[in-house]
Amino acid sequence: MRGVTSLLIAAFLCSFLLVTPYYQVVRADLTPLVRVIPETMELGPQDVIGQIFTVAIVIEDVAGLQGISIEFAWNTTYLQYHSHTMTMPADIYSSVQPPSPYAGILTGGIWICDTIDLPNGIYEVAYGTFGFPSFTGSGTVFVISFRVIDQPQLGEEDVTLEWDFISTELADSQANSISHQVRSGTVIIHTYPWNIADINQDLKVDIFDIILACEAYGSTPEESNWNPLVDVAPLWNRIDIFDIVTIGYHYGEEYTP
Repeated sequence: MRGVTSLLIAAFLCSFLLVTPYYQVVRADLTPLVRVIPETMELGPQDVIGQIFTVAIVIEDVAGLQGISIEFAWNTTYLQYHSHTMTMPADIYSSVQPPSPYAGILTGGIWICDTIDLPNGIYEVAYGTFGFPSFTGSGTVFVISFRVIDQPQLGEEDVTLEWDFISTELADSQANSISHQVRSGTVIIHTYPWNIADINQDLKVDIFDIILACEAYGSTPEESNWNPLVDVAPLWNRIDIFDIVTIGYHYGEEYTP
């Protein structure tokens, strides 16, 4: 499929030799980058089975872009495809596409491939522009959502999943390959403990768990004292009084096999 995609992109692009830069100016010393946003995501240790989350695939600091082909894969043991939006062309997806900080990418053009392989966990997307200006700057290729379908349990290690770029191809107006870097991302699924209040996971809820909770009090994921293990109650992604109360409720409990 990749060979067919490349030929199609070449066929569309070779006919158009006059290209006008589109969007922001990019410094010549920057190397285009294909990456996942967010680069690191942590789920758990609370029960996250059934939780849905979204990531964005973006291209940054590219100049003269006229064609894109990307094959993106995920772990089907822990994640199930939920939905996706291909955010091309940019004149339709002109606003920021969360969790990406960028709007869509390319202008005009045609979908060459937009295929989901659910059994193998692969999404293939290809898009080429013709008769339209090239794209210069940073933009979002697609956003894709997943549902968590499995989580390690007591006695099992946390699971770290890495997004897999099977292939990435960027083309200019002459159907030449644009050199670029690829940076993947990770999703960490924390073990679901016997008791969410057992912060240090020593099989008992005691003063040491309370101390750890207090040290993280008031924090969010961006702060240095953030501890995801303390985030045991809504609202998520902030350690507040509800987390402290939840941990205190379980005080004195011990694990019994």
